[in-house]
Amino acid sequence: MLAQHEDWKHLRVKARGRSLLIVADKQGDPDPLARLEPVALGRYGLSIMWHDRKWQRVPVVGRLADVVEILRQHFGPLLDAW
Repeated sequence: MLAQHEDWKHLRVKARGRSLLIVADKQGDPDPLARLEPVALGRYGLSIMWHDRKWQRVPVVGRLADVVEILRQHFGPLLDAW
């Protein structure tokens, strides 16, 4: 999903418990950018790593593909920044 975007080859998805982390691979030191957390059967919520290094929940819940698309559309500059 994310790897289809040419500018996002530096991103990786890592499983952390039941959550999926989207991290920027900075030469072996992954930097977390976004977290997708299961909130109900087949539904995920979205959190963004804030500038103060704390997770900020975004008011988004939906199917995994839909949440990833919202992440791409609304937070693309965050993902591009690395």
